[in-house]
Amino acid sequence: MGAIQTRTIVRELTRDAMVAAELARMTPGARAPWAVDVEQDEPTEYLVALGRKPARREAAASDSRTAPRVRARSRHEEDGTMATTKQIVDRLAAWRARDAEAFASLYADDAELQATGEPVLRGPDAARQMLTGWCGAFPDNEITIRAEHVTQNAVVQEATFSGTHTGPLATPDGGEIPTTGRRLEADFVEVFVVADGLIRADRIYYDQLEFLVQLGLAPDPEAVAAG
Repeated sequence: MGAIQTRTIVRELTRDAMVAAELARMTPGARAPWAVDVEQDEPTEYLVALGRKPARREAAASDSRTAPRVRARSRHEEDGTMATTKQIVDRLAAWRARDAEAFASLYADDAELQATGEPVLRGPDAARQMLTGWCGAFPDNEITIRAEHVTQNAVVQEATFSGTHTGPLATPDGGEIPTTGRRLEADFVEVFVVADGLIRADRIYYDQLEFLVQLGLAPDPEAVAAG
């Protein structure tokens, strides 16, 4: 396995651990949606569960020691999951329509919003600023959901943000990143907690260095290492 591939896997495993910890903190008793109940503790089995490594062997269907234990959802859980999903679907629709008011209306007054390395912001005003700020800086942006993991009151999305940086982007310290004209395509993970029909928490995890490199604001570490 090459050094670049190793770094990628380590980075993704670290990201998954961070998201699982945050989900557990926000929803006590919850487990990561992608977790599996298998008895092996080998790292390879964890990678297989995440779909990142070919299985070395297939578990026999009749072998209860290795078969994942799946628990059926109750009707109550299904109803809760559907309600949770609706808020996230409506949120993405409002983002794509560039409708800041509809977007903000989905957040509770005490909702917490936070992205990697940034302070916690609260409430609908913060949500409104998020949409207007990013859509102002990347007017043609599109969010592509690559995977979605839903529990009764939480949603985890693996997604890609793509767009062209044609406007200034406000920074958490009150400054701004001037227009670069560069194309950005960045993966991120977003964790939502929904209660009483409103989003109560919204956490975004992304690679800040990759973001800066793509906008030409930081050197590419792999290019630097290659000399």
